[in-house]
Amino acid sequence: MRRVLLGILLLIVTGTSIGCVRKPLKMNDLAGTWVGTDIHGHPLTPPATPTIELHSDGNFSARNIPASSSELQPPAGSGKWTLPVEGSQQRLLLVFASGQQGVPSGGYGMSLSLERHAGQYLIIEYLGDPDDGQAIAFVKK
Repeated sequence: MRRVLLGILLLIVTGTSIGCVRKPLKMNDLAGTWVGTDIHGHPLTPPATPTIELHSDGNFSARNIPASSSELQPPAGSGKWTLPVEGSQQRLLLVFASGQQGVPSGGYGMSLSLERHAGQYLIIEYLGDPDDGQAIAFVKK
């Protein structure tokens, strides 16, 4: 009987810790200036340092953003940002407003990964196939 109770208690504790979902990020959690580094955290060579400024009102500005794939992507611009959930992962969506250099007439959306490493959040832009390991990690300044 004691083993059964211990087993049930262990199942309850393990089940609740596995089922815990990380609290979704809010805009104020990410508002600020984010600077691009290589995936190992080393600064990228200025003057082309990729930078994203996220404002708590949902606006953003970005500069020196490298293309993440072969499709056209604006290297700089401004627009709106949100934190949608895609599948089970929350992401950062940057929507560049149309009318800016390099932005198509309908606007341009860019979905970036949000990851937590060593107690801090990182914004990750994969360059090409994510399996290739080529990425920029934006760290909060």
